Amino acid sequence: MAFMIGVSVSGTLSFFTIPLIWFGGYRLGSALNLGLRALVVNWKPFLMLALGLFAILIPVAFVTGLLFSWAGAGGFLSVVVLGGIMILMLAFQMLLFGTQYCSYRDIFGMEDQREPPPPEDDDQLVA
Repeated sequence: MAFMIGVSVSGTLSFFTIPLIWFGGYRLGSALNLGLRALVVNWKPFLMLALGLFAILIPVAFVTGLLFSWAGAGGFLSVVVLGGIMILMLAFQMLLFGTQYCSYRDIFGMEDQREPPPPEDDDQLVA
C-alpha cells in the first residue's frame, strides 16, 4: 500500500513538472509549483481521467496476469506470450503518455518558439 501511495504521489508531482522543464524551459521549483497548481485547478478532469485509466487498467492487469501464467509453459509458446505481454504493456504505456501529452497541451499550450531557418539562396541545380 505504501508503494502504491508513493508511486501515486511521485507520479502526480512529475505529471506536469517534467514536461514543463523539457518543453517550457522552467526551473525545477517553478515547474513543480506550476504543475501542482494546474493539477489542483483541474481536479475534476483529472479525477475522470484517473477513473477512466483505472477502468482500462483492470482488464489490462487481468490479461497480463493470465499471459504471465501461460508464459511458464516453456517452449515457443512462452516466447509468443512474453511478446504479447510486451506489446500490451507498451500499448498501455503509450496511452498513459498520450494522455499526459494531451493534457499538457490543453492546459499549458505548446507553441514552437523557434523560428524556421531562412531559406538558402541556392540557384544551383543539383543532379
